[in-house]
Amino acid sequence: RGPMMTGCLCALLGWAGLLRLAPTGPAPRAIARLASREPARAVPNSVQAEAIRSRDRAVLVLASAGTGKTRVLRTRMAWLLLKQSVPSSSILAVTFSQHAAQQLQARVTAVAGPAAEGAWLGTFHSICWRMLREHHHHLALPPDFRVAAEADQLRLLTEAHAELVEARGGGSPALTRKRAAELLQRILHWKERSLDPLAVPPAHTPRPAAGSADAGGKPAAAERGDLAADSLARSLYPLYQSALALRGMLDFSDLTLRAVQLFDEQPQVLAAYRSRFQHVLVDELQDTSRVQYEWLRRITGQPLPGRPQQQPPFGRSGGAEQAVFVAADDDQSVYGWRGADRTNVLRFLSEFDGARVIRLTTSYRCSPHALGAAQALLSRSPSLLAKECEPHTPAADAPRVVLRCFWDARDEAQWIARHVAAQRKSHPAYRYSDFAVLVRSQELAAALAPMLRARGLPISTSLPSGLPWWGVPEVATSLAALRLVRSSTDDEAARAVLAGWAALPAEALDAAEVEAARSGRGLMLTVSMQAAERRVGAARSAPAVTRLLQRVAWWQQLASSEVGLQRLLDQIVDDYPPPTQDGAAAISKLLRLAERCGSLAALLSHLRSLQSGAGEEEGEEDTVQLLTMHRAKGLEWEVVYLPGWEAGAFPRPVDAAAAAAAEDVSAAPAASASQRGSGSEAGAAASLGRSAAAAPEAEQEEWRLGYVAPTRC
Repeated sequence: RGPMMTGCLCALLGWAGLLRLAPTGPAPRAIARLASREPARAVPNSVQAEAIRSRDRAVLVLASAGTGKTRVLRTRMAWLLLKQSVPSSSILAVTFSQHAAQQLQARVTAVAGPAAEGAWLGTFHSICWRMLREHHHHLALPPDFRVAAEADQLRLLTEAHAELVEARGGGSPALTRKRAAELLQRILHWKERSLDPLAVPPAHTPRPAAGSADAGGKPAAAERGDLAADSLARSLYPLYQSALALRGMLDFSDLTLRAVQLFDEQPQVLAAYRSRFQHVLVDELQDTSRVQYEWLRRITGQPLPGRPQQQPPFGRSGGAEQAVFVAADDDQSVYGWRGADRTNVLRFLSEFDGARVIRLTTSYRCSPHALGAAQALLSRSPSLLAKECEPHTPAADAPRVVLRCFWDARDEAQWIARHVAAQRKSHPAYRYSDFAVLVRSQELAAALAPMLRARGLPISTSLPSGLPWWGVPEVATSLAALRLVRSSTDDEAARAVLAGWAALPAEALDAAEVEAARSGRGLMLTVSMQAAERRVGAARSAPAVTRLLQRVAWWQQLASSEVGLQRLLDQIVDDYPPPTQDGAAAISKLLRLAERCGSLAALLSHLRSLQSGAGEEEGEEDTVQLLTMHRAKGLEWEVVYLPGWEAGAFPRPVDAAAAAAAEDVSAAPAASASQRGSGSEAGAAASLGRSAAAAPEAEQEEWRLGYVAPTRC
């Protein structure tokens, strides 16, 4: 058990010395079967208990890997509900991921029962989505606004680029998907820094971590010195926002940005939320962006500089501020490429007067040897705040790190498959879901997946786009078909279906939309009339359009005969089967969800909640998870394999241009000892600039990712 780090022999000679350093850490456990896999030690240790029952106005729980911060968070929530009689409606708990939110909800409900009903619990995105739903009229948002998936974002940005080129007299080539993704990442990075289109300075170039990406690690932005791309992104930003607004859509970054706008423009709304939420709990503070941190400052009633407010006693509602309880580990901050700013941890200590730091120092999850290997990697990424982490399990009793070297990826995959089989034979209780293969990039995942499947392993992969299963193009198009069955006038759904299954060119769709708007008819009816008059799109698209129109008519006939959602979706999938392996797996999940929901309205509602981060996914499948390291954060397994630890592949090199433009983390505010009540914390903050100067932030983030991966077991 434990992490298995593998790679090419010649590249790993230098790694072997690192990975043998100072073993420390504890017995592994899987997160997959939460109810049955709780640690036997039911009573929190003394430091955890101190955090759970803290009555300080502001608390930062500084927790290294496996030290139980999530347990502290949920137990504190139960303590507030059951021991302090805090109404559940007065509690707001914000997590980093939907998975974490689901598990927190399940565990608190298991302990507190009905007392937990009414608490607001979710991700930043889902909480802001809920707030915007309640107050959409203040921001002139449609009541049924949708959250744009990545495919929608890229399409709208490409259309905005075409509009810009036309306005400038033409002459520029069309955007490639890669270029569109780079420009989109710049725009989203601006949003996460609270910059709207008018606020982006002319020379401002966003600086996400070099070589970073979505969860898959693909390049997320052009070179930081590429001012031409920066200028183009600035020009496209307002057009992209207009395109979203025209379609009644927001992207995920907009959710928090618009919620902050709501608070600033409607102080009575903010005052109502402040009065309502007496206790605010936030997990993974190091992964918050600037705009998310600003949202937190507002919702907690934190005064702006020069505007002090009186703090009510602990546990009393209706005051100007609430009790704020946050958990963080700056050593696990690996999302700088999408706007996360780990120095928010220092800002919290600086701006929340009297904030108390409670350190969790005993790791109950990680193998001591895995923890020791991981800690060695952190020497390349200095911590913002000093911390220690000691193992709970003696090294002699714990699984060891296995370091293996291979000549190529085929040998690597063969060994992983054999090792999984051997582990399951020697540990009959192990399921496939107790194993994970974590890689740095989606390219490596795509290369390994077929080799592992060919050797008999049931593999579940994350998507190349980093999207959840409902973001797969095949699923998105099938959902659009269902929406079209429900309403022939759903032009957004019609466009998605015509583009996806009839291969109707964008220019033909644009022309059809103009004609539909002019005539007052819907897009589908307009294309149907064009087909009847033999003037639909390109000649090569006509047969596909005709067939699609026939199939849509048949689906609508099935729906009217009340055959049931399952039969309707089966027919759609039979007519247009997914062409990719990921698509087939995602469609299978969609079919199972449709069976559970029972009706089209319920299915679409559930999927909208999943998209917003407010809903629950299906239960776990018994497969070996093949994930990028980014997507594995916050998850745990019994056995973890780490292939591809090779020079040039991981850590990813940071080029000179990126290093020169790296984030100046030394600009983060350093709080005084009087502000935080701790001289040692003040000293740590003051030394931030000196410690971080050891390497560019982009490079440091790569090493922090190396720390996260082996601490998943």
